[in-house]
Amino acid sequence: MTESVDRFARMVSEIERRLTSVERTSSMSRRSIENGAIREYDADGNLVGQTGQQHDGTHGSTSLGGPPPPTPSAPSAASSQGTLMVRWDGLWADAGAVAPMDFTRVEVHVSLTADLTGLLFETLRATIESPRGGEVVVVGLVPETNYYVRLTARSASGGFSAPSVVVGPVQVAALTPADVGIDLTKIGGTTIFFGKDDPVAAGTEPAIGDLWLREGATTAGVIQYETLRWIGTSWQLAADQGISAALAKAITAQQVADAAAVTADIAGGVADGRAQVFAQGTPPTGLTSTMKGLWYDTSAGNKAYTWSGTGWAARALGNGSIQPQSLVARDVIVTGTVSAALLETVIVLATTIIAGDPNGTHARMTPTGFYVFRPDSNGDGQPDQVVSLGGNGSDYFGITDASSRLLAAIDQNGRGAFAGLSVTEEPTIMGRKFTSFFDRSTRWVAFGQYDISQPNIVGEYGLFEVAFTAEANHAYQILVSDIKFASSVSGGRAVFILRDGGTYGIPEIYRKDVTPPDGFFEGQDINYTWYNPAAGGRRVVLSAAAINGGSIHVAGPDVKITILDLGLILPNVAKVNTLGGTAGGSTTAPPPNPQPVRTQYTTEFASVGYKSYDGSGNQMSNAGVYQGDDGYNGNTRGLILFSDVTGSLSGATVNRVEVYLHAEHWYNNAGGTGIIGFHGHTGIPATWSGPINPDQLRVGGWARSTGKWVDLTGYAADNWRTGSYRGVVTGPGPSTGGEYFGRFADNGASAGNRPRLRITYTK
Repeated sequence: MTESVDRFARMVSEIERRLTSVERTSSMSRRSIENGAIREYDADGNLVGQTGQQHDGTHGSTSLGGPPPPTPSAPSAASSQGTLMVRWDGLWADAGAVAPMDFTRVEVHVSLTADLTGLLFETLRATIESPRGGEVVVVGLVPETNYYVRLTARSASGGFSAPSVVVGPVQVAALTPADVGIDLTKIGGTTIFFGKDDPVAAGTEPAIGDLWLREGATTAGVIQYETLRWIGTSWQLAADQGISAALAKAITAQQVADAAAVTADIAGGVADGRAQVFAQGTPPTGLTSTMKGLWYDTSAGNKAYTWSGTGWAARALGNGSIQPQSLVARDVIVTGTVSAALLETVIVLATTIIAGDPNGTHARMTPTGFYVFRPDSNGDGQPDQVVSLGGNGSDYFGITDASSRLLAAIDQNGRGAFAGLSVTEEPTIMGRKFTSFFDRSTRWVAFGQYDISQPNIVGEYGLFEVAFTAEANHAYQILVSDIKFASSVSGGRAVFILRDGGTYGIPEIYRKDVTPPDGFFEGQDINYTWYNPAAGGRRVVLSAAAINGGSIHVAGPDVKITILDLGLILPNVAKVNTLGGTAGGSTTAPPPNPQPVRTQYTTEFASVGYKSYDGSGNQMSNAGVYQGDDGYNGNTRGLILFSDVTGSLSGATVNRVEVYLHAEHWYNNAGGTGIIGFHGHTGIPATWSGPINPDQLRVGGWARSTGKWVDLTGYAADNWRTGSYRGVVTGPGPSTGGEYFGRFADNGASAGNRPRLRITYTK
């Protein structure tokens, strides 16, 4: 009994364990859906999903509700080859948002107006399917029209987000042939070429789609043809060669019809005496000696022939037969004169003009320049170039000798090289006269050597002289060497004197007293600097005299006098400096500084600004300093400002004022007339106004590309010292005549051509 009770208890315990296991395990893993569905509801009892059979008979797991997707970020839009490229970067307007699990797409809406609140079917133009973003191409838009773009996101349940911001307007550019890589001018298909020879080899440029009925071999007396089509780069056999025979028959029929028309024309011409006109590539036939005919050879550029009765003769045009602007020709041979009335105002040449034998001596003009050649001399089979004028090479102008060595050249920067140079006027270098470069250089101006042996000199006695021409404000060094003398008495002395002039008593330049040893000759030298002698011819005389009794004997086999020009006198800058010391134990004050010597200076002042003005006085943007009527801006005028000269001229006497201007251009080839005045502006004025005093002097005969120093001394020169004048002005012209229109170089020109002011003054 006890055993039975225990067995029953174990059985009940096992049943309880199994029951518990069944209650805790999901039964869905062991279930199936038979022709039905399982619905999912949210906490509010709303249907949000369904798995199994759907309402339309399909099967699957479908989202039927849920929150709306986040708002997409703003798109970018750009026109591309007639379309609109719209791009979404995969981000959201809310920076913290992420793509929802039920995301399906982003819709792209495009409209002609910025009002995209409805987001209707009519505005939906594309979709972006990836939550990572993407780019779509919107087509079918009207070219050159503005469009606006907006995005909205969709979920699997059909929910949609709030729309993004509107982007636009973006104009859709029209599609061009370049966008599709097609040259529309090369598309044809309306021309049929006929013959054996390739039309391209004959110089013809067929269009895409043109046909060539190529003549082949003759078989059984019948010419064989094949049809080729031009594909843009080569001829390609047409797919349907059956058209070859049809084209050949059509061409033959056309030739027969043309011949019949010619025969009819000839007959009509015979009947009424008219000349028959032919336009074909072969000489017309069938004409008699009494007929008249005019034939334009279409194979030779419509070259004209007339029927002579026995053959065709080339037709020449007589004088007066060509009207202005009526002739278009490739090859023209002129044996007489072509009058200017038959030519355009501007003749444009696309090839080369040769005067002379192309293989020998000739001149050649090309789009790059003008060149002269002589017959080949170096055996290379080509004529030798002896003159070049143009930009096709390193030299814009060049001349060679008989051995082809370059003798003269001017490069593209205006720098020249010449084998020799001869000028009749003094050259100007960087605006300075050539001789001015020697103003501060030392050079010999006179030299004399004389054999002297003169005894018994008591009173002053002239020995010899040298002459030279002195320049104003220059210093000269006088050197006398190798003089020997002796005194006849013990303690006797000699004095050597330099005088300015050729007669006794003339001004003394310098003297030197010497005491020689008794009875011995003593060599003496004289070294003296002569400051600012009077300009003009000078005669330096060397003389000697005995002092302190007795006589002297002057001798020397090669006594020399040398005179050196030391250049312009420099200003005296000496002043007292005792270094804090005393003289002889005295503590008295040092002597005053020596009075400065008034010295003449010549200083150049650079241009610091410029501007040109139109006829109304308004600033122009053109480079250069203008004057005169240019036909566009009216009667122009220019203004040049120089650096301040008042400090240098303070306390000075103005002796001379000059301005350097380089004429870059004149309207007339012969040059023009400079119109020069003055102004007192300290800066560049916004308009042509204020202290301006124009047209004070006129400088005629001014050549193109030429610089001049213009003397302004006679025009209130002291105004530069007071500051009333600060620069010069050019123009306006006294009339609109071409001789007054020109342009001068400005501060941006090369250093030698820039405006400069040169003032000579004493202080």
